[in-house]
Amino acid sequence: MKRIISFAICIMMILAVVPASSIAGGTKPDLPFALSAPENVVAASIESGDSRISISFTQPDDLIAFFREKDDAYLAESDEPGSVERFYAKYGIEDVWVGIQGDWAIDDVNDSVSGWHYSPVWDNDGLNEDYQKVVGPWDMFDVLWAAETTVNSWQIGGVYYDPAEEPGVNADWLGNPDIPGSVGLKDQVREGQIKFDEEHWGGVDYENHTMYIRMRYALHVTVDGETKLYFSDWSSVGACGKDAPKWKPFTKDSLAAPSISNLEMTMGEFNDYPIVKFDLAVPDELAAAIAEVEARGGALWLETEGRVPGKTEWVQLQGDFVVRPGRVEMTLVHLVDPEEEAETGKVEININTPLEIRCRYYCSQYESYGGEWLGDFCSEYSKVLKLAGQETYKGSGDVNSDGKINARDVIIIMKAILPGFVAPKGYAEKEADVNGDAKINGRDVIAVMKLVVAQG
Repeated sequence: MKRIISFAICIMMILAVVPASSIAGGTKPDLPFALSAPENVVAASIESGDSRISISFTQPDDLIAFFREKDDAYLAESDEPGSVERFYAKYGIEDVWVGIQGDWAIDDVNDSVSGWHYSPVWDNDGLNEDYQKVVGPWDMFDVLWAAETTVNSWQIGGVYYDPAEEPGVNADWLGNPDIPGSVGLKDQVREGQIKFDEEHWGGVDYENHTMYIRMRYALHVTVDGETKLYFSDWSSVGACGKDAPKWKPFTKDSLAAPSISNLEMTMGEFNDYPIVKFDLAVPDELAAAIAEVEARGGALWLETEGRVPGKTEWVQLQGDFVVRPGRVEMTLVHLVDPEEEAETGKVEININTPLEIRCRYYCSQYESYGGEWLGDFCSEYSKVLKLAGQETYKGSGDVNSDGKINARDVIIIMKAILPGFVAPKGYAEKEADVNGDAKINGRDVIAVMKLVVAQG
């Protein structure tokens, strides 16, 4: 859920810091990802009669992990001031965001007119020396906000041209007459590749032609006030139309159950209930298939259920549902029956609570984007992950690991419960939970003060 909320935050942050221009850089700064190309590019037709196509692709795991870290820093800023500054300082940069560029060709990628349309101006985000866009209307230059495995980012394929209209109305087809060097779609296609209807709208006839798509990342990094661009290689090629491979929708038999592992109870909370984490593996073939589904307007997401054995039935939990590799967070608030809590008072769910977790995928598919719905179904459940509950661990109070319990430890625990806490060297978090309730709060401050007094 928090990942969805972060979308609006990230967009506002990005728009606030995008510089007027960027210049192509040399060697990428030392960031924890390789900037490898987008993967599994899919070009899928939209509903019958619409000449556009929808583009999806999948992202490398290391890129997802880095931008999830950035996402988390912005989310934490209100409760922990300085989180964003610390994130940037960790990597020696002032800002970082990633864009996506999309190139296309019709029938022959090597054709001098309708082949790939990349030119050196793309290395300056498609801007001329006056910072005006001069690329064609179907060439994509966009901010990429989603730290997800699969991204649906682009629709392409429609153009308007009426000879009776003023040149400005026909800018997509003829180029913008007010911008020197502006490219119109007419300059990017061969005769006969675009068909216009009576309403003056044109597009590719995919029964007789094939559209090819490739993507690359444009990484924007700001250091010392200067923003530079770094580019990935171009992706593998996706295709839509006459010569494109035929899509096979998921079925109950072909969609394997989620692969999950490493369940743990965390010290985080949501509405006073614990948060658990576990790992989700997303094989390459699954990521590629999800891109096919989402390019056609469908969806595939993760459903997680939990129960306390012998006490509750399986209930759906609230938390991360986007299918992406790495840690998944789920709150346990829904394990509690609201009526029971109203009758008996606070129902405790904590580190001592036995717990079982299982997942499945929900899949909804369409024949084409906006076309016929093919139905929905769920995969089989994953294996069940279990927490048997454990003896409560009571921290010693020696949070700075110096072998002593004294006023320094009291001060550190007091700071630890405040927003923006920066852990000092040697900080041992588990030793701060002095009363053993799986939380670090004012009760632990009092408990460690009592230990200090008891030692004289």
